Amino acid sequence: QQLYQLFPLKLPQSIWQISTRQISQVMGQSPALTQVAVSRQLFPAQLVIAVVERQPIAVATTAQGPGYLDLSGTFIPSQLYQGGKTPQSLPKTPTFLGYGPQYQSFWQKNYADLRSAPVTVHTINGTIPSNVTLSTDLGLVYLGANLSQFPQQLETLGKMKRLPGRVPLHRLNYIDLTKPTQPLLQ
Repeated sequence: QQLYQLFPLKLPQSIWQISTRQISQVMGQSPALTQVAVSRQLFPAQLVIAVVERQPIAVATTAQGPGYLDLSGTFIPSQLYQGGKTPQSLPKTPTFLGYGPQYQSFWQKNYADLRSAPVTVHTINGTIPSNVTLSTDLGLVYLGANLSQFPQQLETLGKMKRLPGRVPLHRLNYIDLTKPTQPLLQ
């Protein structure tokens, strides 16, 4: 039903009067789809529409509202899924708050590192672009605005894995990794 809602099609109509190119273009604009192929079949007379859906891998929120991210960083609004149901079993982490187009290349480059990080990253908060933060097993981590340092910041977090044995986590306000070679604890 949701695919039918993507294009206005008045029925009954001869399949020869329907523009397969227009249907393909309109449906291809849906962020939930990566490929759309439309063809005609003579017997029985019908249109055949084949689609390939994006595979959501993380939960995200944007100015448009809640949704999901795929591996390429494409945002898929949650209303594209019937009843707001999760499209499949998603990993529990990370959730990306304040996701926007400025973070797409960051997501593409660093998602694999996030999944294999030595410390579990629960949430990425990009609502304040001048100070992107992480919620991790160690607590709140400040990354700053320079996200090109992210691999080094994750490496530094990995070295701090034993921190709770030295400093009780309830006494730790945040870890500042804006300079990954000089981490600061507050």
